Amino acid sequence: MAPSELRAYLADTSKHSNKEIVISQFTSKDVSVPTDGQAFDKARYYKEPENFKGVFHEYLDCVSFLVNDIYWETKYPRLVTKE
Repeated sequence: MAPSELRAYLADTSKHSNKEIVISQFTSKDVSVPTDGQAFDKARYYKEPENFKGVFHEYLDCVSFLVNDIYWETKYPRLVTKE
């Protein structure tokens, strides 16, 4: 399921049971947005990561279990912080 569909799907309890496993794969487009309001561009994200901010925290209330299998460097926005 696409990350953008998660919230609506989980809110409609007639579509699923609480025992269902819902899998969603997040990409850089789902977890980061440009700070200047432009549309997400993957090439620009890798070239200018300082111009992006992380937004994965907006999905945390939809996540019960997270498998983080990404390569990350400090120049990119963090997926999750203690905040």
